[in-house]
Amino acid sequence: MRARLSRLRMRDLASFVVVAGVVAVAALFAAREVGLGDRSAVAEGERLVLTLTPEAGSCTTEEAWEAWGVDRGGQRHTSGWVVTAETALQWHVSGGEAPYTLEIDGQSANSEGAVFSGETGRVTIACTNTSASWRWGEWDLKPARYYTSDPALDSGWKTIEAEVRDANGNSAEATTQFYVIYEATNDLHLLRRGQTYRVFGHLVTIPDGVDMRIGDRISGSGGDSVQTFYIDGTDPFVVIWLNARSFREVKREVPSEDGSGAGNGALYSEGELREFHTAFDLFAGSVGQPPGLDRS
Repeated sequence: MRARLSRLRMRDLASFVVVAGVVAVAALFAAREVGLGDRSAVAEGERLVLTLTPEAGSCTTEEAWEAWGVDRGGQRHTSGWVVTAETALQWHVSGGEAPYTLEIDGQSANSEGAVFSGETGRVTIACTNTSASWRWGEWDLKPARYYTSDPALDSGWKTIEAEVRDANGNSAEATTQFYVIYEATNDLHLLRRGQTYRVFGHLVTIPDGVDMRIGDRISGSGGDSVQTFYIDGTDPFVVIWLNARSFREVKREVPSEDGSGAGNGALYSEGELREFHTAFDLFAGSVGQPPGLDRS
């Protein structure tokens, strides 16, 4: 009898769960009809969702140049600083109610004035990571961004922020990132620690803990030239020599404690020497390697 009673109770309990589930579903649909209920209960496809997808993980940019001229009175005037390098990303909108309006990286329309809208689309983004304001202009019969001040470009991650609004005024936001690679061609530009640069056609990453600068290019006796790099702030200079064509290490100059190669400058401790050699090992090993995944 006890076993039979237990089976009956289990069967009754199962029937109750089924009935309760039907009631809960009915209540949920009723709540949706009148606009009530927890928003988390709304099906995934009904939410407004914006997705951004860069077409490339990185882009290469050069130093901005100033567009200026002289008026009839001999006064110099500027039109702004120009950066022509661009990259592209695609957007996708799901849920909500069309039509949609979008703002991506501070833009709501392209250079021709076409407003960003629709479920999918493509937009070109400046290959910069600067906060300087800009306006659309034209250079060489093509649209170009004119910055109001020197954007002082450098390598590093750029975060793209975007927002979409639907016909009901609901909004959704999304962010994505890509890496800006600065093409450095002279020693006036500081190569910052942890960043990846393109130098004379080669990718190099500066090790954490040191800043570096581009040194001289020296013609070798065998016909091959060498390109030098030195650790910024060292005296005497701590220098690494790379083959100018292959960027493979040729030699390094790290003055030792006994004064060899130190000239008249200060000498370095054993700990400093280890740090210099470690930095050069990492630097030489980074040649040709793309930016890492550390987005800090």
